[in-house]
Amino acid sequence: VKDSGARTWVLRMQKDGRRRDYGLGAASDISLVEAREIAMASALLGQSTPTFFVGILLLLVLLVFLATREMFGMGAAFVALGLLAFDPNLLAHGAVVATDGALSCFMVGAVYAFYRYVKIPTPWRLFLVGIATGLGLASKHTGILIFPMLFLLALCEVIRARATENNRLARFGENPHCKWRWL
Repeated sequence: VKDSGARTWVLRMQKDGRRRDYGLGAASDISLVEAREIAMASALLGQSTPTFFVGILLLLVLLVFLATREMFGMGAAFVALGLLAFDPNLLAHGAVVATDGALSCFMVGAVYAFYRYVKIPTPWRLFLVGIATGLGLASKHTGILIFPMLFLLALCEVIRARATENNRLARFGENPHCKWRWL
């Protein structure tokens, strides 16, 4: 509690014999559960929390750029990069260490890995989908939302594949519902 009466969460760490306090944000913005998740992540990683979360946000920026470039082209990738760099939420709350950045990073990573797996299915790409999904689940409890997202993306892919197959058959004069074909 500050002199002004404002209540904030502080992560107190000791590194190289020096005590360091990292502000986690206002108690009204970050719950006790989120503050504990951040402290646990710091203890497990053995790093200072801001360094870890800045790295996660940089990974998020990289993933957004690479995914957008592969899906929509270089121009769209730079637009996405600009939108992310000047996102009001990231600018306003970038100094506040929270698990939301990690969750966003791993959700984007899971969706991008799934996109690449659908293009060329290999065991390695499926493994990356699993790793990104697992990290998303480990980063925050709302990471469970990755499963409905991937399910809907898989459903869309099945529908798209069927439509593509029916269009291909129709172009060559074949009826996909007919069991007999002309020789």
